[in-house]
Amino acid sequence: PAPAPAPARAPVRAPAAAQAQDEPAEFVVEVTKTDTVNKIGLEVDRRTNPILILVVKPGLIAEYNERADRKVKVGDRIVSVNGVDDSPGDMLQVVATAPVLKLIIRAS
Repeated sequence: PAPAPAPARAPVRAPAAAQAQDEPAEFVVEVTKTDTVNKIGLEVDRRTNPILILVVKPGLIAEYNERADRKVKVGDRIVSVNGVDDSPGDMLQVVATAPVLKLIIRAS
């Protein structure tokens, strides 16, 4: 006798992360340095462009995340800072020196 046909498989669903199709892949984060909080609070991979976020620590981004609907997370990437997108070094120089930061973040 011929072997029984394999049972039909249920359709594969997209992972939960893919369900937010109505959210754009990139979003804007604006933060302002103050006397009490002047560090962005991110550990990043400086060799990647866009810059890969490795750790979110206390600082401007953690404070932003407390009040934002769209949060910056590990695995997200920094596409540009204040319009600068040439190289990670150039973007990080802006982060170090500018009092107001407008970051374009690409969600992971």
